[in-house]
Amino acid sequence: MPSIGFGSKNERLYGSIVFSILFGAGAAISWRRKRLFVVSALIGVLAILIRELALWMPSRSWALCSEAATLVAVLMLRRYYFWKSSVAVGR
Repeated sequence: MPSIGFGSKNERLYGSIVFSILFGAGAAISWRRKRLFVVSALIGVLAILIRELALWMPSRSWALCSEAATLVAVLMLRRYYFWKSSVAVGR
């Protein structure tokens, strides 16, 4: 789409929106485990806020913090899903 001029200016905004939706869906899967849901929701909200700050106040330090927060959030979800799949295989 950027090759036809759509989204070339707002690529970071679209990435932030997609991350928010995907992380919200990923955190919602842990709804039955309340403690895990609260932790993942807090980490997700923090990552989303940092991404938004990096979007509206562009600088190298905010961009680095944004990428680090995204990495932490994704690794936290990955840890849960790998733990969940290993428990299911062990049954």
